[in-house]
Amino acid sequence: MSTQCSDTTAEAARVFRRTGNPRYIPVIVRGVLEQHVTAELLPKLYSGDGALRLAEDLGIDSLTLMEIALRTEDAAGFPFDSKELARVVTINDLERAVQAKLSLRS
Repeated sequence: MSTQCSDTTAEAARVFRRTGNPRYIPVIVRGVLEQHVTAELLPKLYSGDGALRLAEDLGIDSLTLMEIALRTEDAAGFPFDSKELARVVTINDLERAVQAKLSLRS
């Protein structure tokens, strides 16, 4: 697992922070998640299935989810609280949480 996001993820985060364009959210979320998923599960992560469960399907525990939230906060530019994280079960949930933050910021 990598400790630094890919160039693609970093560029998506830069453009997202500058424009707020929500089309970059999936790139950012998956880019952050890829740092915490084993190599064997990366194809599953990039299958496009947003219904994948972070814990059961991708092996992400609650402590790792906190780290993912921190990295996503850094990339997207806004914080999550523990109540919001408690509702994050799938990739789609994480993307929706970022989208909701974007809506509140607008």
